[in-house]
Amino acid sequence: MRIIIVTLCLGMVSAIITHAQAKLEVVGGETFDWGRVKPPASGHLDAEIRMKNVGDAPLKITDVHPGCGCTKTDPDKLELAPGEVSTMQVQLSVFPSLVGSVRKNIEVSWIDATSSDTSEKKTTIWLTAFMYRVLVVHPMPFINFVNLQVGTESESIVLVENNSDEDIKLYDWFTDNGITCNYRDAVILKSKEKLELVAKLTPKKVGGFTGMVKVKTSHPDLPILELPAYGTAR
Repeated sequence: MRIIIVTLCLGMVSAIITHAQAKLEVVGGETFDWGRVKPPASGHLDAEIRMKNVGDAPLKITDVHPGCGCTKTDPDKLELAPGEVSTMQVQLSVFPSLVGSVRKNIEVSWIDATSSDTSEKKTTIWLTAFMYRVLVVHPMPFINFVNLQVGTESESIVLVENNSDEDIKLYDWFTDNGITCNYRDAVILKSKEKLELVAKLTPKKVGGFTGMVKVKTSHPDLPILELPAYGTAR
């Protein structure tokens, strides 16, 4: 009888020890999706990520590693008792030329604080968004004058694409610092079509050059399209 009782007790203790485990989960799921969004004026998207210890043993967050294009603040708690939540603020950088689907990740490493197994576990948080721009400029959202020579005319070509579902009027063209372009009057850019913009410049002095081409648009999401211009004259 004693043998049976001891065996049962050992079995119960073993079951309790086996059951007591830490587990880190991301509240709301491991993917944070901003959905379809317009480019933010700040240049980045913000999110608050909450991580919870859903196990029944304490855990410790040992590292938070953001992927390329992501930044984060340190979690407000690194050690979590069962049921506790740690919160961190994250940002996803949105570059001027970024259009379409974006997918980045943050890797969180943690350990079971009471386990003899000190190996790190990893939880991956995915950040996703679909960047929508009314007007998309190809190949890049600026004008690049290459091989400028003082006294010699140079040109740079970009394509402006209407990515919206409606026609857009472009009007009140503006250029500075000697730049000219092939449009002066108002033009209608139809939905899903592209406009070839040719900018020309004859530099007057050696050195770096900066300028601007601007045009007003009829779309409320983008009242003015600005295209900075760069180059180096020799």
